[in-house]
Amino acid sequence: MGSRKKKTSVLLSHISHLAHYTVQEVRSQKSEVRSVFNGT
Repeated sequence: MGSRKKKTSVLLSHISHLAHYTVQEVRSQKSEVRSVFNGT
């Protein structure tokens, strides 16, 4: 039971890291698109 709970927490931490990375990527892409639109 304990090891299973540990595995779940590890999985959750991986998911949160991935979500954080994805948000950062989307934000950087949005800012790039915005700068391109402002340049035209």
